[in-house]
Amino acid sequence: MRRLSLLCIVLLLLLTGCSVSEPCRRELMAMDTFMTLSVYAQSPAAGEALLEEAAGEIRRLEGLLSVTDPGSEIYQANHGGAVSLSEPVRELLEKALRSKRKKCMVGTGAMCDPYMHCEEDLQITRKCLALIEHYGFGAAIQTKSDRILRDLDLLKAINEKAKCVVQMTLTTYDEGLCRILEPKVCTTRRRAEVLEIFRENGIPTVAWLSPVLPFINDTRENIEGILELCARAKVYGIICFGMGVTLRQGNREYFYRALDKHFPGMRWRYQQKYGYAYELKSHRDKELMALFRETCEKHGIVHDVGACFQYLHEFPEAYEQLTLF
Repeated sequence: MRRLSLLCIVLLLLLTGCSVSEPCRRELMAMDTFMTLSVYAQSPAAGEALLEEAAGEIRRLEGLLSVTDPGSEIYQANHGGAVSLSEPVRELLEKALRSKRKKCMVGTGAMCDPYMHCEEDLQITRKCLALIEHYGFGAAIQTKSDRILRDLDLLKAINEKAKCVVQMTLTTYDEGLCRILEPKVCTTRRRAEVLEIFRENGIPTVAWLSPVLPFINDTRENIEGILELCARAKVYGIICFGMGVTLRQGNREYFYRALDKHFPGMRWRYQQKYGYAYELKSHRDKELMALFRETCEKHGIVHDVGACFQYLHEFPEAYEQLTLF
């Protein structure tokens, strides 16, 4: 949300005319962010008019794109509602790409999976990838879905022109357990197959090993199985912040209801050990992280979190130099 807010402010500033020494300012709370808008205009009245227009546009975008407002299109799509999405995401992306002078990596998938079921019909992600390819930017895309294979042609084109990195979240090696924990997406083994397909097509890949649920999939067998799949797929790196899971208020209640349904009695173990803690670290964290580091080093897989993120953010210098002429 913070990035989108900044984009709105940039668009606002592009609308301003000649500046004066003192800006007009307005504060508002939108998109889960406290904002201060500043405008330089020819007169206070003109500045206030621009601020009003900008605030209205931010509210409009919040009504479309907010992930926390139950009335927004994105919220309804994320929660299974019947909604016909507009194309402000694509429009904002095109404006940003067209105006940006220096190429960079464009990332998606951290907050919301870009290949939800509705993507099959809406094709918003595909349209955005087409824009990224057209304007010569790179892409770092993260998903749990094999629907990403539909866009193999575009992702290959992006990688050939600039750089593309496909990321998959892997959590549970056992197929049956995986279907219980992640019933709406393809299994971990299928995701590993997808990683192999992209690697065979020359597109580098990164895996995310998270979350690992205490008392459920925090076993040596599970971690060994996932790492074996990663080694077979020849991933560039694996991002792992530790063996455990984080729970916020709201998430915790949903998680406990799921535990009651699929693992009777497990809620009590969580409450006894973790209470209302935000970070729930596995009691086997030290052992499993040692296994993780040892296996990654054995197969030449980058496992330092900072190094992985640096790789995802780096845009190839050779292409930047070519675009100067």
